[in-house]
Amino acid sequence: MKKIIAAAVLAATAFASPAAEAYQLLPNLYAKTYCDLRKLGVSYSEALNAAMEVAIVSDGDSSYVTIDGKSQRLDVVQAAVAVTERCPGLMK
Repeated sequence: MKKIIAAAVLAATAFASPAAEAYQLLPNLYAKTYCDLRKLGVSYSEALNAAMEVAIVSDGDSSYVTIDGKSQRLDVVQAAVAVTERCPGLMK
């Protein structure tokens, strides 16, 4: 699970422009999109990027939690958990 959280954090960071700090990732939409695409045979990285494009909204700001001493966005952690619950066999 830490691998998918790290990948989701990396993708969220890469997708969002540095000037656009206020965004929110919709965890369930992210997980649905990612899992549906992976089931269709889309590559891990393409499904990850597509899910980020669909599930990021410009309104809102996320809280942060600390996991293993590292600060992580709560919405990204929730999205990673949703993926592990929805399609655990399709995480990279």
